[in-house]
Amino acid sequence: MNRSVNETCSSPQFDGPAFLDLTPWGGPGQDAWAAYDARSWSRFDTAGGSTLYFSQTRRGAFSETIQDYRPTPGRQGAFERTAANLGMSADDLYEAVRDEWSEAAFMQIGHLPRAFRQARALFTVTINEDGWWIAPEHADSRYALAAQLDDPAQTLGHEHLDRHTILGHDRRFTTTLASMMRDAVLDDGTLPLGAAWQSDPGWDLSYAYWMRSRDDGLDDKPSDPTADSGQEISDLDPDLLEIAGKYRIKLH
Repeated sequence: MNRSVNETCSSPQFDGPAFLDLTPWGGPGQDAWAAYDARSWSRFDTAGGSTLYFSQTRRGAFSETIQDYRPTPGRQGAFERTAANLGMSADDLYEAVRDEWSEAAFMQIGHLPRAFRQARALFTVTINEDGWWIAPEHADSRYALAAQLDDPAQTLGHEHLDRHTILGHDRRFTTTLASMMRDAVLDDGTLPLGAAWQSDPGWDLSYAYWMRSRDDGLDDKPSDPTADSGQEISDLDPDLLEIAGKYRIKLH
């Protein structure tokens, strides 16, 4: 794997998202390879491995974690059609189900419930080791990966390896690439820390850190990543407000 990966890492500070609250430390787990149903995995998870996801900035963290609440014509229209079928306006239907949805941390598309924020915190993650990040979008990385995709079963029907496929929604394919990147020996003989790519929503870099020590059953090392105790997420947080405004999401 070519080492030309845009940047190196030297114990930087990153404002990280609360990607850990639902599936702590990410990763599909040790027993997932047999079934290999990667559809529910995150982008650069690997079989039997643990992955820590975080963002370069606060707004990048928010852009990743709330993007599924963005209103789209199709999703918003489905809610309005449901209301029409019930003989109600969309506003009346929303009022009727608001409390129930809020308790379930679910709301009409375009709304972010209070429970979403209360169940999460914003952590600052510190990477305590020097090393290289693979930039899968970089031309050198893409050509190196493509050269290893010699088995048709690995390509899963993808004819070209470009940004669209690398950052696409086919998790069986992106996790195949992740396994190849994680196992790659770089030009200087080291293994990569993880992958770094331009966030799909477009704000700053996202990172996937492969937690090798944890997966090898080793005790915590000084070089392992650390996180602070986290901070509550306010509906007045300026970075959250900026991203919610761009996404046209109403905060509760």
